[in-house]
Amino acid sequence: VLAQDVDGVPLEVVVSDNRSTDGTEDVVRPFLADPRVRYHRSDRDLELFASFKRAVELGSGDAFVALGADDVLLPGCLAHLAARLDGDARGSVVFAGCAARIIDGEGRPIPLRLRPRPLGRVSGRQLRSRMLRTGLNLVGSPSTVLIRRSAFDAVGGFRPDAGYAGDLDLWIRLAEEGDADLSADELVLY
Repeated sequence: VLAQDVDGVPLEVVVSDNRSTDGTEDVVRPFLADPRVRYHRSDRDLELFASFKRAVELGSGDAFVALGADDVLLPGCLAHLAARLDGDARGSVVFAGCAARIIDGEGRPIPLRLRPRPLGRVSGRQLRSRMLRTGLNLVGSPSTVLIRRSAFDAVGGFRPDAGYAGDLDLWIRLAEEGDADLSADELVLY
């Protein structure tokens, strides 16, 4: 994440450690010398989307990506998503997403892709309707989406009670707030 170049936009990395037992704090410690990195260890076990929500609450940015611990942003990812989010002068695009390549536990690519649909600027109303009708997550994982913070706050953020469909639940609620801009560019390893 720290290698991402987002021209003129301050980068902030909030690591939300969900009481892990895998040495997360030791891995993060050397990066804490970088003022862009903050570490928070939860005092209780949180579900995935509750942990993501906590990280967003601790952050200060106008937009964010909820990046999973085993996901990787490829070079140019944040700049690409920020351009799609900020390219809307009216501010009606509330989230921008991209495609992802799937990797295995060793980081090797496997022949699967996550691709949002439909592509381009999509009316939130249309996207919401399609997801409700099909029950499908047409956007992707949180690691592939840059979300406008004001829209996230307006809909109440991730809902921990949504279970494994916490991302789909958020996309549906964000689509009530505005539009999406979705790209086929593969800029995340998931």
